[in-house]
Amino acid sequence: MTGYKSMIVGASMLIFGGYQGCSNFNKHIESDKKITTEITMAGATATLNKDQGVVSMELCLENAEKGSQMFKDKNLAIFWSDLAFYDGNNLTKLISAAKQQSREIGMLDEAYKTKIIPENAPEWVKQTYKNNVPSDILTSSTIIQRLSDNEFLSAIRDAYEGLNDAVSGGVVVSGNGVNSNNMSLLDILNEAKSNAWLPWTDLKYKDMQNAHAHTYFALIYANMAKLDEAVTELGLAKTILDKYPDDALASMAMEYDYLKVGYMKNSIESIAKELNDLNKMDMSRKYTSGWFGQIQKKSESLGTEEIFIGDVASALSGKQGERSTYYWILGLAGLALGISGVVRKQNEY
Repeated sequence: MTGYKSMIVGASMLIFGGYQGCSNFNKHIESDKKITTEITMAGATATLNKDQGVVSMELCLENAEKGSQMFKDKNLAIFWSDLAFYDGNNLTKLISAAKQQSREIGMLDEAYKTKIIPENAPEWVKQTYKNNVPSDILTSSTIIQRLSDNEFLSAIRDAYEGLNDAVSGGVVVSGNGVNSNNMSLLDILNEAKSNAWLPWTDLKYKDMQNAHAHTYFALIYANMAKLDEAVTELGLAKTILDKYPDDALASMAMEYDYLKVGYMKNSIESIAKELNDLNKMDMSRKYTSGWFGQIQKKSESLGTEEIFIGDVASALSGKQGERSTYYWILGLAGLALGISGVVRKQNEY
């Protein structure tokens, strides 16, 4: 390449790389501000319903939902184009589900305080109220009334606790930074995806990434008591694993049974069945403190509570920042090429 061509190509690379680098970095900052920060704030507020006129979980999640539109129909995975964890639409669905659950638990809380069910309350809120409010005859007993109030408040507490875990892990920390020695299904899938890129394993890296992502989403939905969505996500994870025979191993170096695909399939089927059974219970037995507690216990097989929407948002924001780095490297390479072209052009004279 002549000095003149090097200058032209280098300048083009510098302009393109610099522009794209700055653009992606600005989006990284914007996503942190409009999505991750709002989710963090949602987890740090005790007020659920935005109609109460103060900063609430619902309002923060509504803002995060609007912010997540910047990732609509985009997949920010760098080297693979369709990894579920980095699909912006999946993030928006999770935030929307959390926002809806926040509003509905707020309605339940309002019904408890006012003894009136909001007109636009969903069926589960109405049923929870009916399940926990005794008849007029029984309310004449102070003991019965206190027991009823205790059960009602316990149901609200457990529903809120699950939602708070799903939004921010219950505390403002990064789930990725929490050390855990659990051997849940997510831990096993995480180990499998970490090994799947090695050429001597039986599994494909992208498939294990997506199976892990759908299981991750399933736990978040389960924590929010969105069992239809949780079972659907587990079904997507199993469909991916069904591509492989049961004896396929995630690692040839460690031939443990739990790293065989068959074990992972059976685990997913077992957890999906348990959640589905809870979901299909008679309405008169659902949405009690014990029912929410059962979801929590069954979900522990999926993973720890340090799995939450905030980490998904942080991951997408991080990928946006990573993209800016690659573009800046391209721009610097263009600068170097342009300088070499200038030197070469001078030497031609």
